[in-house]
Amino acid sequence: MKNTNESIPCQLSKTNAAIQCSRLLERLKHGPISTFQAREQLHIAHVACRIHDLRRKGYNIETHTCKESTTGGAVSRVALYILTAGPEEV
Repeated sequence: MKNTNESIPCQLSKTNAAIQCSRLLERLKHGPISTFQAREQLHIAHVACRIHDLRRKGYNIETHTCKESTTGGAVSRVALYILTAGPEEV
């Protein structure tokens, strides 16, 4: 029987929580990002978990709710995340 892990692309191994937090933090430094945007642009499935991880590291991140259209046209309430301070500024 063939080892199924051999067929998994290399890029998938680069989606661990630490790397996702790094991508999300870099994006937050450029301005607010919504849940939908983070999923689509940064390929982060559980955005709230990564926000929680960043907050535990000392980053101040505000959460606001907003309405955003999905690619199918439906309107949903989503979180909008705003980085307000880093750990050295707290």
